[in-house]
Amino acid sequence: GQSNFDNPGVMLAGLGADLDLLPTQRLALNVNDLYFAQTAVIAALRAQAFDNRHIGEDASIALTYRPLMSQNIVVRAAYARLFSLSALDALFPRQNPDYFLLNAIFAY
Repeated sequence: GQSNFDNPGVMLAGLGADLDLLPTQRLALNVNDLYFAQTAVIAALRAQAFDNRHIGEDASIALTYRPLMSQNIVVRAAYARLFSLSALDALFPRQNPDYFLLNAIFAY
């Protein structure tokens, strides 16, 4: 069937850096500022006035380890946190999401 959802869209402005610490280790740092592109969809969905576009800031750090200096073994650990402002607090009160990711790839 046909979709009946209108996406409010997200605008993202960010800065990031990838730092090669050693030939086997890479550190990635990212900071993003998030905004809703349009809020009318959210206001209709929630059946309440909603006009604040600023979602908040997202910060993340990731460490990638390749012990063989190839793509045969790759281990990545990452942590991210969303520092929400009033727009997200209106939708999800008292929540600042934290995320931790551990990913391992073993290829032969």
